[in-house]
Amino acid sequence: MQLLKSLRELFEAVLERDRLQRRVEWLGDRVEHLVDGLSERQCRVEIGGAIAGESSMEFILPRVVQQTKEGGFDFARQTAHLDIHCGPSAAEVVSCGTDGARISTTAPPSEMESLRFAVDDGRISWEPVNEAVGA
Repeated sequence: MQLLKSLRELFEAVLERDRLQRRVEWLGDRVEHLVDGLSERQCRVEIGGAIAGESSMEFILPRVVQQTKEGGFDFARQTAHLDIHCGPSAAEVVSCGTDGARISTTAPPSEMESLRFAVDDGRISWEPVNEAVGA
């Protein structure tokens, strides 16, 4: 009788272990999915009217660093920055990507309306309604 009781306890322990292993695998897959989603997020800003005067934007991008020793994750952030200086005859767009590279572009004020700004591969790009232009 004691042997049957011990076998039953062992069987229940094995079932519980298997259930916990499946749960851990599911949670691992879920974390991986969330980390992938965080890494693939795109930062965008749409401005429906004219950009007046001095404007600046900072895009904060999440960064996930996998820890090799513990098997966990560390979360950090990167930033990309954009400054727009509008003058009477031209607008200067100065962008600084996540790598620190600065790019300056000049555009007529008429092109500085209804724009979408986005960060792609660490660089800020901007596009009017029908035409893509990089900054």
